[in-house]
Amino acid sequence: MKHYLRNRFLKERKGLKNRLNKKFSQRICSRLASQLEGQEQHILLYYPIRAEPNVLLLEEHMKGSKSRFYLPRCVNNSEMEIVPYKRGDVLTPDHMKIPSLNKEIAAVEADCLTTILVPGLSFDRDGHRLGYGKGYYDRFLAEFGAEVLKVGVCFSFQMSQKPLPSQKHDFQIDSICHENAWLDLTQS
Repeated sequence: MKHYLRNRFLKERKGLKNRLNKKFSQRICSRLASQLEGQEQHILLYYPIRAEPNVLLLEEHMKGSKSRFYLPRCVNNSEMEIVPYKRGDVLTPDHMKIPSLNKEIAAVEADCLTTILVPGLSFDRDGHRLGYGKGYYDRFLAEFGAEVLKVGVCFSFQMSQKPLPSQKHDFQIDSICHENAWLDLTQS
């Protein structure tokens, strides 16, 4: 079932025209900025692959704030570390072929984060996420408690109308942001 859903949502997302991806990514970042403004944030972004929403644009939307930004870096086949990021930094592909910051740039402790933007192929209203199946984010998110906001980022068509299949080790997110809405999943 997960394999079928991954293929379906990936195909739909890749079918989104480039100009719409850019337009919707701008809307998503504008919505994120308005939700996160007002206090200094330490935000873990992600590098958009496979037509994901481009959250790197958030830095421009939050210009003038005291917020700091970070990118994940895959260090082996199961772990991520975080590295300070600013627009214009040179990125090179890591072993997963995802552009990330050079290994000479020191990682920082993840406990500085206040917000983690989480990519996914699909999300449901229960906070379940369908990723690519490698478990990087599930393992990473398991380190954080309620004090860190975990936000799923997607396009509205990636919202599953039915509950997604999940397993015990799958981590739930607190909110979802897409181009049309911010969904707070912590309120019942």
